Amino acid sequence: MDLMETYDKRIWRCDIIGKSSEMIGIKSQDDDSSFNFCTTVHKELLCFYSPYYTAAMKGGFSERHKDIFTLELSGKQTKMFVKWLYTGCLECYAWREDDNNDAYALYVFADQTDIIALRRTVMTCLATCLRRPATPGEMARLVSQFPEHSGLRRFLLDEAIADRKFQERENKVVAWDWKKRGYLPEDFPEDFYAQLVIGHVKKKRWSFGSSTSNPCHYHEHEDGEEFSLSK
Repeated sequence: MDLMETYDKRIWRCDIIGKSSEMIGIKSQDDDSSFNFCTTVHKELLCFYSPYYTAAMKGGFSERHKDIFTLELSGKQTKMFVKWLYTGCLECYAWREDDNNDAYALYVFADQTDIIALRRTVMTCLATCLRRPATPGEMARLVSQFPEHSGLRRFLLDEAIADRKFQERENKVVAWDWKKRGYLPEDFPEDFYAQLVIGHVKKKRWSFGSSTSNPCHYHEHEDGEEFSLSK
């Protein structure tokens, strides 16, 4: 077996469909929005990327008899996920307010369903698209859901430190006044808040955007060999 095939489920591929034409229905969760989305996708494709859906559809669970799965995503986000399944692309645009929320929601969904290839794509999108920094409230909500090795958590930490440096250089925030920026210790895991403070001290020469120079730093890699193959 080619070494890359050992890691192929960790990156999006264009040659998955072909062994089976069996389809499965997926739909967005019911919410207050006017746009709900329902469609069918190749079961083979969904199972290839997600051990969660492989177990649900092929394991000994009651879900294996379901004809349609409800995703914990909005209609727009579900449509984005389907496009990613078939093209490997996410549509993230510069400075659009909703794009942050969509990207975060897709990362959370990919974490819950163990779709590492989607998590990588989301991190590339976040790290390369011009966009507003996460607010302290968004950060507090997100970092509490993920372990320290999470790519999104590490990215948010780096971005917050870089943005803090930028604000101080522009004289827009008083040095060390974390509360003025909304970073309250009680809102974050203790280790994350400590890393914010330590990073603020150590990374004196950072400028906003420096955390996004290499999106691959926020991808999850099996080992060094897989890192070199997937760059």
